[in-house]
Amino acid sequence: MPDPALPLVAPRVDTTTWYSGLGIVETLDLLIGGVRSGSWVDGTLGGVGTVAEGAVWVLDPVGALVTAGFGWVVEHVEPLSNVLDWLAGDPDQVAANAQTWRNVAVEHDDIADLYLRGVRYDIPDWRGPAAVAYRTQAADTFELAMGLAKASEAMSVVVEMTGSLVSLVRTLVRDLIGELVSIIIARIPLWTAETLGTFGLATPYVEAQVAALVAKWGARIMRLIKALTSSLRNLSPALRKLDEIVETMARLMARRSGTPSSHLDGDAGFDILQSGGIVRRPRDAGDWDARWASEMYDEIRSADDVADVAATAAEHGFTPDDVIQIKNHLFHEEHLLDYFPPGEMARFDPNPRIAEAWQRLANGTPHPADLDLLRHELYESQHMARTGDPSYMKAHNATIEAGHPWNEGAAAADGLGFQG
Repeated sequence: MPDPALPLVAPRVDTTTWYSGLGIVETLDLLIGGVRSGSWVDGTLGGVGTVAEGAVWVLDPVGALVTAGFGWVVEHVEPLSNVLDWLAGDPDQVAANAQTWRNVAVEHDDIADLYLRGVRYDIPDWRGPAAVAYRTQAADTFELAMGLAKASEAMSVVVEMTGSLVSLVRTLVRDLIGELVSIIIARIPLWTAETLGTFGLATPYVEAQVAALVAKWGARIMRLIKALTSSLRNLSPALRKLDEIVETMARLMARRSGTPSSHLDGDAGFDILQSGGIVRRPRDAGDWDARWASEMYDEIRSADDVADVAATAAEHGFTPDDVIQIKNHLFHEEHLLDYFPPGEMARFDPNPRIAEAWQRLANGTPHPADLDLLRHELYESQHMARTGDPSYMKAHNATIEAGHPWNEGAAAADGLGFQG
């Protein structure tokens, strides 16, 4: 609500959505927003169409009527409409394809919702480490299902937006051809009189005029086609990003189809790893990455690497004191690890992704997600210090709500570090 004393100061608008903090879903939603914004559309196509069409009807209503009639013939007479479809696609089929992707998105959304409700309401009384592990796994599965829904929605938006642009170019090309035909029809009496009046001597002049008209309109059509091609090329980065996200989700889902923790006897010995940036489930006692992470954490704790990490992080706004605070928070200090009650005071469990990120930061070769990790851990540590509450669950959730998520698998998805 605006402050009456400061009427010009805009109030804060909370843009947090239910999926804020879900890395895949949030990334896809940003991608969808970028496509919907139309910023990728070539400026040549911006604002054309209705303005130009209105001007034509005012200045030359008869010619515009001929153009409209030609456009109707092109759209409804088979050979001509087929040629136009070949040039710029069938808009009805494009619309059907977009609707198909929307249907797929709705179906995936329903599946994810049904799955989540099943986890929440079908097993409310299940307790113990196995139940905790299952719910942790279920939360990840839900995110992947919602990611598939968002990916399908993104495809529908891409098809719809590009289809609309192609349809606009199709209409403009059709109307330009109709306009050319109407001009030629209007000038035929004049050209005929000139040709007959000069006993054919004016024929080359008439032919040159016709050729000039055709060339002029052809150039206008080519500008539209080039602008369409340029627009689609501008959209390519978003399409590549969408493809990368879908491939990442496919790999994650393939991994999740494996058999979990076969060595466990009931609930015995099962635990959940709370490592600061993420909550993760151990797969078995022989996980090489877990052993490696434990060894790396010991090395990091004893290493004099603050200056190296600080040098890497400095250009991103971190001070040496920030790095010291982050390192202490991640590797040295004990916290109330209560993401799953009742909790205990302990240091964070070793996480191979965090160990890899710290190595890259110390070596001066950070992945963008490594910097997100620093922001996440710094805010988390500051929240604990500010509130005097050592609760990891509260600090972690506050960090996510503040807009500092960390995508644990981002570097691996780009081919860095452990790929499992």
